[in-house]
Amino acid sequence: MADNAEPAVSGAAEPPFRLAVPVDPAVMASVYGRLGRVLMPGMFDPETARALYKCLTEEIPWQLHFNGSEGVYDLTERQLAELDAEARAKLMAAVHTGARGGFQFLYRNYPLSDEYAAGRGREYIVARAFEFLSSPTFLDFARKVTGVAAIDTIDAQATCYGPGHFLTQHDDLAENKNRVAAYVIGMTPVWRTDWGGLLNFIARGGHVAEAYAPTFNTLTIFRVPQAHSVSLVAPFAGYGRYSISGWLRTGQG
Repeated sequence: MADNAEPAVSGAAEPPFRLAVPVDPAVMASVYGRLGRVLMPGMFDPETARALYKCLTEEIPWQLHFNGSEGVYDLTERQLAELDAEARAKLMAAVHTGARGGFQFLYRNYPLSDEYAAGRGREYIVARAFEFLSSPTFLDFARKVTGVAAIDTIDAQATCYGPGHFLTQHDDLAENKNRVAAYVIGMTPVWRTDWGGLLNFIARGGHVAEAYAPTFNTLTIFRVPQAHSVSLVAPFAGYGRYSISGWLRTGQG
C-alpha cells in the first residue's frame, strides 16, 4: 500500500443493504448476452457505499495473498512485518518468476465468505454485504442478468491491490467449483488509469478487448470462462484499489 491515507468518504454508518438503482435486469441481460460482461453504476445507496468503504479501509484484517509452486499462501500483517529484507526479496523474486510465464497473483485479501462460514467477522459491515449477496433477492437478480436459473450460491472475498500487486491472465474455470459468472463490486473512490490495476478482458491473440478502471460503488458481472487479468499497480499509485469479488455458482459446488 502507498503511505498516503486513503481518501475520506464522510458520513459512514450501518444502513441496510439493497440495490439502489431500480435497474431493469432485462437491460443488463441484453448487454451481458452480447458481450459476456456488464457494468452497473450506483450499486448501493451512497450511505451504504460509504459505510462499506470505511470498513474496507479501516476495520477488516488484511492478509497478503499469493500463490506458489506448492499452493496458495496467506501472510498476516504481523507475519509480513516480521520478514527481514532478504526474506522479502526472495518472496518477491519467486512471485515475479511465477508471473513470467504462468498464472500468478499477489494482492491483499480478506476471505469474506470463509470467515463468515467460520463464524468470524460477523461484526463487520462487509458481513452484512455478504448476507445481501447471498440473499434470494440478489441471487434472483443474478439469475435474470446471466440467464442461468440454476445459480444458487455465491462466494466472496474483499481485495486490496497496492503498488506491485497484480493478477495474471486466467479464465476462472476451476474443477468442481461450478462457476457460472464472476462479479466485482468496485469500492475505489479515487483512481487514475495510469496507476494500473485495470480489469483487462483479453481477446484471442492476446490483445485487450476492453478494460475497466477501478471505480466506486459499481457492480461488474462477467461470464466464466473468460480470459481476464488485473494489470500491475504502479509504484506511484496514490491509494489502494478496493473491491469485493467472487463467483456466482450452481449446485452448491
